Amino acid sequence: MDKVKALIKSSPVVIAIIYVIVGFLWIQFSDQLVFSMFDDPESITRAQSLKGWLFVIASGLLIFFLVLQSNNMLGEIIHGLNRINKKFESTLENAPIGIAHHSPDENWFEVNQTLCNLFGYEKDEMIRLKFSDIIHPDDIERGRELDAKLASGEIDFFEIEKRYIRKDGSQFPGLARKTAVYDNNGSTPYLIVTLQDISNQKKYEEEIKKSLHDKEVLLTEVHHRVKNNLALISALFELQNLHTNDKKLQSILEKSNIRIKCLSLIHESFSQNEQSADIHFGVFLEQLLQLTRDALNTDNLNVDYQTEISPVSLNINIAIPVSLIFTEWIMNIFDDGYKDKEPVVNITLKEQGEKIELSISCSRVNGLKEKLENDQQSLTFIIIETLAKQIEGKVDYETDDERFVSHLRFKKTDLRGTGSFLTDKEILAISSSKN
Repeated sequence: MDKVKALIKSSPVVIAIIYVIVGFLWIQFSDQLVFSMFDDPESITRAQSLKGWLFVIASGLLIFFLVLQSNNMLGEIIHGLNRINKKFESTLENAPIGIAHHSPDENWFEVNQTLCNLFGYEKDEMIRLKFSDIIHPDDIERGRELDAKLASGEIDFFEIEKRYIRKDGSQFPGLARKTAVYDNNGSTPYLIVTLQDISNQKKYEEEIKKSLHDKEVLLTEVHHRVKNNLALISALFELQNLHTNDKKLQSILEKSNIRIKCLSLIHESFSQNEQSADIHFGVFLEQLLQLTRDALNTDNLNVDYQTEISPVSLNINIAIPVSLIFTEWIMNIFDDGYKDKEPVVNITLKEQGEKIELSISCSRVNGLKEKLENDQQSLTFIIIETLAKQIEGKVDYETDDERFVSHLRFKKTDLRGTGSFLTDKEILAISSSKN
């Protein structure tokens, strides 16, 4: 039976050729058989008649069998197609999103039950609706422009958010996705659209935006409070400085006050940058330079500042150690014993990929090498080395009888956590080194 089905499924030409060959053999050899068996004409006539009827009966049975098998095969195919069609219809009807087919002139061909439930209409009602009945007037033209591009083949797919109107008049935000079906002539018989209610998504987005805004406000407030507290501490240092005649103590208070103002300026810069969690360090460095110039009163020395500062953005936990190192360098340049010569200060900030280099070059008095050797064991240089380690940076110096160059090289990272202050362990190490 399987062989017969396989034969039926093969080319009709093969079946016809087999039938012709069998018929030819039957006609050719059956006559010879009849003539060999009978001599009289009457018997030959009856035998020929019987042979004809046998051929007709055999042909009829063969045709019946072929038609029967063909009908069975066709029935299996139709049954399979019906099963697939029912599965497709069930999938279409019970899909979790609305699905529809409509013509380019906005006439509905097919809508699934989910889409009807979404708008609150029955199927026969939904089919008769126009787009203007279910789409907000302010959003309908945007969709029509994209439909026209889709129908013309200018685009293959698009998605768009629009406001939709239910049968009861209520509105909901929906995300529509569309594509087109093209025939052999390139025309567009219909468009396929899927529609999803995104009310919950919009609600969650608004909650997230509100939560993010609240956190940004809180963070800004924290930075403002830190800045104000640092300003208060700075004022107390200045008051203490005014009530002491000890020059060494005054120098310590002045340096500590400059460090505090540096931290205050960082928090102010961070609170002003609402678009990013980073600081525009290139701009900040110019502000910090002006702050140190004012605090150290270096304008009386006619200092020639030459800057080459690239636009660099730094995480606040990187910016704090780097700015403190820069401040220490500036204070060290104009420390006591270095004010007998008008200096030229070159400041460069460069970024190459993820690597950043900050350098200060300054003209200095004779005997710098000896002074530098002593400074290597000073509090300033120990603080610089400790802060550099926090950002996994490297500090090195170049010096001769005329110039002193300081380099800080570090990798730009998104440092999180408590990486921008001196720990108790580090403070103890600094104290031990001094003792």
